[in-house]
Amino acid sequence: MVSDYDARLAQEINEVSKEVDVFYGGLIETKESDRMYSKYKDKYIQIEVDIRSLLVQNKKRPLNSESSNVIEKTLNKWLKYKKAHSDTNAYKTGLAKIHRTRFTRHFSAMTAAEEAKKLTQKTN
Repeated sequence: MVSDYDARLAQEINEVSKEVDVFYGGLIETKESDRMYSKYKDKYIQIEVDIRSLLVQNKKRPLNSESSNVIEKTLNKWLKYKKAHSDTNAYKTGLAKIHRTRFTRHFSAMTAAEEAKKLTQKTN
């Protein structure tokens, strides 16, 4: 058994996914020499808050540990990449592209997990 489908949460997952994609799109379009952490700090914080919100909402739902695990992994990656950017004050284009793709996979997994709940409701 899994938790019920939540359309509002599914929409929020899509919104945060777009926010992360826009973040990386802007980062990639900026010259590497201009990618100082300070220019991105506020956006990092906002996205971190949004991912944490997804995590809190998912953790409070019964029978939802798999979805929570995916979001927790996403948050951990976000924090890891944020710290690396802060520590080095740089972000290589190739790495940014890899990270963007990785987050796309994470958010796709979140979306698929939520959509699967809709299917299980129909069969019950």
